[in-house]
Amino acid sequence: MRERKERPGRMAATGSMLLCLALLVLGVMRLPQIYGRYSDERTLNRPEYAENEVSVYSYNYASMTEKMQDIFYYEARGIELASMALPSVGDAEVSDGELEAILQEELDQLYGAGVLLMRVDLAEYVCAHRQLRSIYPANGDRLRGRISYWETVFESRDDMDDRVTLLADTQYHKLYSLTLSGAAGDRMCFALQNFLLEGIRGGGKSGAQLAAELLNSLSEQLADYYGSTVPEGSEKTAEDVYMAIPGDGGLVPENGAGYARSEVFDAENPYEDIYYLENLFYNIIEDKETGMWYLIFPASIDIGNGSVRDMPVIYDYQSDIFSVGIPFSQSYPEAG
Repeated sequence: MRERKERPGRMAATGSMLLCLALLVLGVMRLPQIYGRYSDERTLNRPEYAENEVSVYSYNYASMTEKMQDIFYYEARGIELASMALPSVGDAEVSDGELEAILQEELDQLYGAGVLLMRVDLAEYVCAHRQLRSIYPANGDRLRGRISYWETVFESRDDMDDRVTLLADTQYHKLYSLTLSGAAGDRMCFALQNFLLEGIRGGGKSGAQLAAELLNSLSEQLADYYGSTVPEGSEKTAEDVYMAIPGDGGLVPENGAGYARSEVFDAENPYEDIYYLENLFYNIIEDKETGMWYLIFPASIDIGNGSVRDMPVIYDYQSDIFSVGIPFSQSYPEAG
């Protein structure tokens, strides 16, 4: 009799336990869905933004000389730097007018320093070409950071051969190279001629003295422009520039590129000979293969880490071309 009374109690307890177990299993199954629905309702249509800088290059160059050090590192090892044109959509931050103002400021800085003997006014030209480019080592190495530049060509409205070609760094805006051709190059060569005439007539200096002074000045001003220094012991004297005098045991320069000149300069009639500049300088080189005459000021700067960069300033007064800058900028292979 007592056993019959206890059986319903045990059945009720067992039923309660099974019900609790079923609820627990159901809760475990449904809880993630319930929480997910709650989370969606709380955040739906309420996006949150986080400002994260995404960059292919993690390193930003701290100075222009740092970039030049990287460039020289590969050049000194004979490793080419390939040039790659970037899509125009990636060059939308600076307008054409802003870029022209940037380039004009750099040109004015070089003119004020005496690197350019004549002011170049881009307002007299129209921009015929603008391309954003980036460089990288052709051997597959990766530079520490991105080195990119604007390649620009400004042409005269009257003569397409009268042009100004500039390669300018996008970060520091310094000119990797400057080339004047046609009438622009002729005007720059004429400015040099006037500079030399004034030095000889007014200052009573020889061509060799003027060459040494101008060469030293160019090295100093270019070093200042790029934020570097002048190499120690690089100062030139008139004797250094005066290579050799024919008839006085003079020798052909070691590179065999040309001959020294010693004709007397006729200050009263300097234009009698189209090549009269050879009477002023003894470091004019004649390219025997082409017969072309040009005047080179082999300026140089010290960019640190024991690296000295040549910065030749070239007056090609037969072809009407003036150029100054880092040689690498003239010889980039096009990236395929």
